[in-house]
Amino acid sequence: MWKSVTLLHVCLLSFFVRGLVGEAFGDGKTWSSDGVEGYLLTDECSVDRIPLRAIEDYLFEAFYLEQKPVIIVGTENERFARLTEKGALLEKYGDIEVTLSSANSISYRKSPKLFRDYISDMKPQTLDRLGNETFYLFGPDKEISEELTPLISTYRRPSLASDDLAFSFGIGPSGSGVPFHIHGHGFNEVVHGRKRWLLYPPDHMPPFNPDASSAHWLKHVYPTLKGGDREKLQDCIIEVGEVLYFPSMWWHSTINIGETVFMSSFDARQVEKQDKDLGFRGKWWKSSVGSILSKEL
Repeated sequence: MWKSVTLLHVCLLSFFVRGLVGEAFGDGKTWSSDGVEGYLLTDECSVDRIPLRAIEDYLFEAFYLEQKPVIIVGTENERFARLTEKGALLEKYGDIEVTLSSANSISYRKSPKLFRDYISDMKPQTLDRLGNETFYLFGPDKEISEELTPLISTYRRPSLASDDLAFSFGIGPSGSGVPFHIHGHGFNEVVHGRKRWLLYPPDHMPPFNPDASSAHWLKHVYPTLKGGDREKLQDCIIEVGEVLYFPSMWWHSTINIGETVFMSSFDARQVEKQDKDLGFRGKWWKSSVGSILSKEL
């Protein structure tokens, strides 16, 4: 009896220790929350946060649609979350080639990589690495890999969104993200990890370098904000099971906290128009941000 109890205790202790080690160092099958620097975090949230069950369509349209950001709590993507666990993705899609995008304001640079290698090589963003030198996985399936189309099709769209949507799927390491940019309105849901959002209304262009990383801005520019740059900023961390709605032409920057899996959704007609206008927007972008580069770095 004594031996059997001791053996049981040893087994339980071994299981507990393996769990702690897996949590601390990563077991290769779950997304890691390691590598989170303190400057990535905030306890403040200046964006409204409302349970999904408490916001009807008419309330969303009356107070938020194309007016101001809102975080909607209580999404229904448990199945998609299971399918996008690290182990599940590597088992099914590890050997496909994906296309990565540069993490600057206009992601014009692309780089192909084996999905398995991208995941194994993910490291927290360092402050000395520019956004245009950082490549991570985000975009529509036709751009990153059409072999991911069946997976993306299992995602349940936000209930407040229109039926005609274009989706953008992403996976990034801690500290990765995209610096300030603008486009039409949309939704962004965190499936694994966390994501910090920084937003400004359309009439207030923030000080930033479009080729620097979001992490660099948060570490070096954020603490210096004053006046309108501080007062007009909306800042919040989005958790698993939450979706953030942002109106058209709001400046926004994102930073992943821990390894993060996310899905963005946009009006499909709006995306098609933006693609046609890309040449014009590129020229406008260069002239618009050129005057502020001297404020960064």
